[in-house]
Amino acid sequence: MEAAMAGICREELPNPEGPDDDLERLVVEAITLAEGDMRRAIRALILGQHEIEAEKAAQVSAGYIRRGLY
Repeated sequence: MEAAMAGICREELPNPEGPDDDLERLVVEAITLAEGDMRRAIRALILGQHEIEAEKAAQVSAGYIRRGLY
């Protein structure tokens, strides 16, 4: 199945239309950047999310953490 997903080319990706245009455009962009490999695209998004969460945690005041407000 992964081999089939990896074979998706840019022409086969959906053209974003409708109320979720921006979201669809970003989904297509993520898949395109991963050269059609859905697993690679999802992995990159998850890693990016973890990076954002780590940056956010580093910015939180130690006082908030001690008091359990974060």
